[in-house]
Amino acid sequence: MQQSMQIRACTFKPFQTSLESDTCEGFSKSLKRKVIKTIKTLNDCDVCGEPSFLQRKEFATAGAYLSFQKGYRRGYPVAVLMGLKEDQAVLWKVYSQVIKVDRTLTLVGLRNDSKAVYNFYESIVNALRPALREGVKSVVVASPPRTSCASDFLRHVKEHHAWLVQGQSKASLAEMVGAANTFHEVTVLTRLPDFKRIIGETTVEETENLLDLLEKRLNAPSKEPLVLYSIEEIEDKILSASVPGSLKPEYLLLADSCLTVGRLRNRLQRLMQVAFNKGVKARVVDSKTPAGKRIMQLGGMVCILSVG
Repeated sequence: MQQSMQIRACTFKPFQTSLESDTCEGFSKSLKRKVIKTIKTLNDCDVCGEPSFLQRKEFATAGAYLSFQKGYRRGYPVAVLMGLKEDQAVLWKVYSQVIKVDRTLTLVGLRNDSKAVYNFYESIVNALRPALREGVKSVVVASPPRTSCASDFLRHVKEHHAWLVQGQSKASLAEMVGAANTFHEVTVLTRLPDFKRIIGETTVEETENLLDLLEKRLNAPSKEPLVLYSIEEIEDKILSASVPGSLKPEYLLLADSCLTVGRLRNRLQRLMQVAFNKGVKARVVDSKTPAGKRIMQLGGMVCILSVG
């Protein structure tokens, strides 16, 4: 139990603080006491590689404390961030509200051993598969300055995993300069304008791919509709048991503005969770993007059915 608490606190996105500020600057007295009490319950952190929460209070924010409380929300999946060094890769799940560590992979062998490097890159691709199956197709690879780690990995992907860069199931891959292997490094990286720009570009590219798929299904000749629009139809298709031979839901696309509607929010969040559990790729799309505007024209949500 203590280990899971460390991971959550360690990976929580900082909330309106700077690295130079005091731990609880600007907090109420009661929240200060709760944050400090939370810090003192944690031992050295094995996840982020830093010495101890007690030795780096600047990262213990109100958000870190609130992540333990009932009502903590991580938001919807946005992308995968990978911190890649010559001998280590750390995968982070980027949500709309927080960033959480996923897993750490280590090079087994020497960097000048081509077989060891090949196996290292293959283990990274395999680690990305679960997120890709869930429908998260935006991947940002960050590597330290004056290194070619990110470009070397992306070249490996293009040579050995063409399905990741072309075709209907392709992902949006981007590289950027910066370290992202520890919580401290991710904290700094996510504040950079370049990070926000690259995340925006990769997610826009991803949603454009989904828009192409949506238009193809809308115009495909079929005896049965391949796209559902109403929440009642979508719930019936996703929540009910599948009938052998019937079309199965493949993507559930929601415009983010729908999640701000109070009477629909809980209903849609439950629908997304059930869809996720059943292997349906659920994605929240920015209403301001071309894909988001198209989904809003169709009612704010669509369910794309599989033709295979």
